[in-house]
Amino acid sequence: MEIPAILVTGSSRGIGAAIVQGLRKRGATVIGHATRAIDSDTIAADFADPGAARLLWDQALAAGDGKIDVLVNNAGLFAASPIG
Repeated sequence: MEIPAILVTGSSRGIGAAIVQGLRKRGATVIGHATRAIDSDTIAADFADPGAARLLWDQALAAGDGKIDVLVNNAGLFAASPIG
């Protein structure tokens, strides 16, 4: 069985980081994304830049040996909101 290449956007913390950790434990090739690179397996791309999504996709394809089998679209904006 071939090992899938999985791109996870928004993988720097929280749910995205947990997804990456879980997939890697299961043997998947995981390519992470964050606004800023956090390790050698994470591609930096700031989606505020209109060309960032294309840049991310091209770099992810290169990292996945020309294929991405699964996209986990987890990226989002974080805005602190006090409960009180």
